[in-house]
Amino acid sequence: MTEEEAFAYLGVREKTKEEMNEMIAKLTGKKFDFDSYEDDEVRAAPKERVPVDWTPFLPPIRNQGGCGSCYAFSTQAAIEGNYIKKRRDEGKMVADTILLSTQQIVDCNTTTKGCSGGWMGNAIDFLKGGIALEKDYKYTGRVESCKFNQGMASEVKVTGYDTAGSYWSPKEDDVYNLLQKGPLTNCVDTNGLLRYKSGIANLPCKQVCPHAVNTVAWGKDATTGLNYIKMRNSWGASWGESGYARIVQNYANGFSCMLEFPGWTLRPKVN
Repeated sequence: MTEEEAFAYLGVREKTKEEMNEMIAKLTGKKFDFDSYEDDEVRAAPKERVPVDWTPFLPPIRNQGGCGSCYAFSTQAAIEGNYIKKRRDEGKMVADTILLSTQQIVDCNTTTKGCSGGWMGNAIDFLKGGIALEKDYKYTGRVESCKFNQGMASEVKVTGYDTAGSYWSPKEDDVYNLLQKGPLTNCVDTNGLLRYKSGIANLPCKQVCPHAVNTVAWGKDATTGLNYIKMRNSWGASWGESGYARIVQNYANGFSCMLEFPGWTLRPKVN
């Protein structure tokens, strides 16, 4: 594919200043002055951390196809993983996973843009009204009329989300600390990842966030000694390492390709 064709596989829609202020006011109770903001953050060197891996809690990798619905897949995978973790902690669903509908978000959520992108926090808020299972509301990869009704609502209930940390005062431990509680929905700088096949990617990264994924693990490669962050994608199991990729953990490199940027990292709260 050309870069233009590959762009259809992305789908995080950046917020306007007005939308950002509305989100910040909701989270903090006050607005922020974008025009006077100056970036004065200090970034530290990579740290050694205890490994964590939520991959076994997640269902099989899916493929969003030519629809810019990555935000919906990232949202549902994070909800699925945190729901299974909670149930396994309770001694239930020990050998099971669950598959939730992404098409419900694409068709029914008016605060996102269907196949033209969206924000994961909006999708989570929308799903407070009930979540269908994939088998009851199957993915088509295009926007259709909303078919969800409360009779489709599964036992999975989402009540909101936690953010990894401050958008304006990020700290190196923020995302790692939240990851200890379960898999995350966040976004990644796709620079170089469109051609990723395997291994630990060490790419020049920017602070841009065009594509939604899941941060699911933190580890250290025994051969190279590199610390890495493992992300789950929605481009099918033939992409990368069976649908996953490992990125060098380097906070100073565009927040590890944005996987360590707390302001765009969420963990759904489920019961």
